[in-house]
Amino acid sequence: MRKYFFVVIILYIQFSFAGFAQAAPQVVLDGQTLSFDVQPTIENGRTLVPLRTIFEALGAEVNWDDTTQTVTAKKDHTELKLVIGGQAFKNGAPVHLDVPAQVIDGRTMIPARFVAEALGANVGWDEAANSVLITTSSAPVSSTPAGPAGLSRANPLPAGQSLITQDGLQISVKGCIQGTEAWKMVKNVNTSNEPPEDGKKYILISINVKNISGKKSPLVNSYDFQLEGRLDENEVFRSYQASVELPDSGRFKELYGEIYNGKEITGGICFYVPANESSFVLKWLKPSDPANWRYFEVK
Repeated sequence: MRKYFFVVIILYIQFSFAGFAQAAPQVVLDGQTLSFDVQPTIENGRTLVPLRTIFEALGAEVNWDDTTQTVTAKKDHTELKLVIGGQAFKNGAPVHLDVPAQVIDGRTMIPARFVAEALGANVGWDEAANSVLITTSSAPVSSTPAGPAGLSRANPLPAGQSLITQDGLQISVKGCIQGTEAWKMVKNVNTSNEPPEDGKKYILISINVKNISGKKSPLVNSYDFQLEGRLDENEVFRSYQASVELPDSGRFKELYGEIYNGKEITGGICFYVPANESSFVLKWLKPSDPANWRYFEVK
């Protein structure tokens, strides 16, 4: 009897944790939590939401073509088309989606981030609240302080500003280039650098690091940083340094070297990312303690 009792307790705990892990994410638009008849779900790191609710909440006109299984949404000068289980288009140009539109529980579900950003909104992720945060350009700016910038993914340090790490390094993102412009630079450096595949692009990030610790020089390189999707921290892009040759001078030269006290270096890191990604979080992860990681906004 006692053995049976413990088995029941273990099963209860397992199912309780499983239910918690699978809790549906919330979608918050300009501070208001949206209500859906079918709950949002996460697939392959993407939050999928019922199409009509999200489109109408963002002010878009929605049409459905049952014959082609295509949803079309229009807002101002933007037209989006998503084919169930297939391709997406923005103003006629194909857009790569990691997770296509699909039917779940009788409702057409679409990726919230792609839709919101394509219609001009900003998208973030509140891990503690398990919530997608969507902010339109017309939304009022909150007067509530979000805490010091750079200490969390939810509030990364804006580009151009600097912060100081636990090790006494002053770090700032000086700029970045993406897509066609980045590929031109990569191609001009070395013709053996390979062009991006369909649905992919290069992004080059320029970083400045200054040693103000008063201690001997630390070694800084590209592997001290990790690039993540702005919405999903599990969407990780590693340094592409080993496969791409960068310039040997200028702000996009390879970030590598020892920095003596009072000295600084500026260098670049190359990443290889999906072409439809436009906003990222750059993480300084050299300290082993996650509490000391630092976060930088990259656009």
